[in-house]
Amino acid sequence: MKNLNMKKIVLVLIVLVVVAVLVVCGYKWRQKEKSALNPDSFYAVFLTNSQIYFGHLSNVNDQYITLTNIYYLQLAQPLQSTSSSTATTTTPTTAGTGLVDNSSQSLTLIKLGKELHGPKDVMKINRDSVQFYEELKNDSKVVQAINQSK
Repeated sequence: MKNLNMKKIVLVLIVLVVVAVLVVCGYKWRQKEKSALNPDSFYAVFLTNSQIYFGHLSNVNDQYITLTNIYYLQLAQPLQSTSSSTATTTTPTTAGTGLVDNSSQSLTLIKLGKELHGPKDVMKINRDSVQFYEELKNDSKVVQAINQSK
C-alpha cells in the first residue's frame, strides 16, 4: 500500500515538472516572438477572410495582435463601364494613395479612420483570424505609398 502511494506521488511530481517545463518554454517562445518585432517597421497582416491590413505590429500574444497606423487596400471601381481592352486607373484621393498592380486593376491604399463608423487607429485582431504576418521592406510599394501620403 505504501509502495502504491509512493508511486502516485512520484507520478504527480513528474507530471508537474513536465507541465512547468512546457509553461516556461511557451513563455520564452512568446517573449522571443514579441522581441523580434521591429516597432519602426510596417507589417502586412493577412487575415483568414482574405483582407490585408498594413501597419505597426505590437502586443503579439496567443489571443490577439495589435496593429496601429493602419492602412488597407481597396479595389478602385471605374465610374463608367469601359471596354476590356482599356485599363482602368485612378488618381490618388484624400482617402488614399493610388497603386496599380500588374493586372491593370487600380488599388487604392486607404488610411483607417475615414469610414462611416469612425474607428480609431488601433485594431486588436483575434489571433485565430490571422493567417500570417510579415515585415515589409522600406522600399516596398506599400511603404513608399504610406510615406508619400503623410
